[in-house]
Amino acid sequence: MVSRDMPTITDSLAIYWGLDDLLSDVRAAQGDFHGVHATVQACVQRAMEKADKFIRKMDENLLYYVASVLDPRMKTSLIKAYMNGNDASVITSQVRSFLAAEYPITTIPHEEPRQPNGMLDTLWKTLRRIQPGNPLVGSDINKYFESPPVGWSHSYAHDGADDWVLKWWKANAFEFPAMARAARDYLLVPSTEVGVERVFSGARDVLGLRRHSMNTETMRWLVLLKSHYDTPA
Repeated sequence: MVSRDMPTITDSLAIYWGLDDLLSDVRAAQGDFHGVHATVQACVQRAMEKADKFIRKMDENLLYYVASVLDPRMKTSLIKAYMNGNDASVITSQVRSFLAAEYPITTIPHEEPRQPNGMLDTLWKTLRRIQPGNPLVGSDINKYFESPPVGWSHSYAHDGADDWVLKWWKANAFEFPAMARAARDYLLVPSTEVGVERVFSGARDVLGLRRHSMNTETMRWLVLLKSHYDTPA
């Protein structure tokens, strides 16, 4: 999955927790793996011990959890589903504190509200009547976490798009400005170095035995052109 689709860090928890579920079913001979041979179960047990070492490294890095909650269809649901109640509460609290510290609210000094450019007088008078004061704006981070996950359905073509999450954040950046900044920072971070490794492998093929005198700029352009050529339209 990580080699073919090259998912972002937002999907890392789901990928590795899903792998752990799969291996657990094989080890216990449950579900699709009912009746699996004992030697396979023994091999899977060793595999789980190896995988657990890397999964624990993810547990030590809060950014995986920060990125996970940026899917508005899930928010903290995945964390709550795969962790016990106390651990899930601790992680969620740490994520919120991290986001609040990294993406603070930008406020302006209190002053008399002015009529926005382009707003009709009638609309401005009505707005002043229903919102007479200049209340302190709360953090949209809290608003994001405290609101329910966004409804999502396969019945709508738009909801089934691969870039649904990116489009949602683009459309809702005005309502959640701080969280949208976090989304721009983390939604495009790759979950693995597969893409980078492929570039290095391709560059090795370009810079062959008969091309040692090629300068760096030519090398750069050849790699970029090959990447562009190989990318589906």
